[in-house]
Amino acid sequence: FQFGWEFHYPNGYVATSTAGEPLRVPADRMVTLSVTSSDVFHNFGISELRVKSDAIPGQTTDTWFRADEPAEYTARCYELCGAGHSFMTADVVVMEQEAFDEWYANTSAEGGS
Repeated sequence: FQFGWEFHYPNGYVATSTAGEPLRVPADRMVTLSVTSSDVFHNFGISELRVKSDAIPGQTTDTWFRADEPAEYTARCYELCGAGHSFMTADVVVMEQEAFDEWYANTSAEGGS
């Protein structure tokens, strides 16, 4: 799994970029991220939202961002991490709060989105 992103939500739901699942967040709200790695150094970033954070094995880096309105972005790895580095992207979907709440209510640790 070295060249993918995994997004863990508070309710236990996990989305993975390698399965084409985006990071979904509400608009106009502070979103906090705890970033780590299980293999090599990575760097998670969404340039348009001016957020970038190191992903280091055995460490957790906390960061935050706010997207003012609904839109779609691409998260990338900004650390040359190996042969699959260029594939290490993830869609980021910023949703209206009501739409996010509805989506989130239909997720769980057992799956479903």
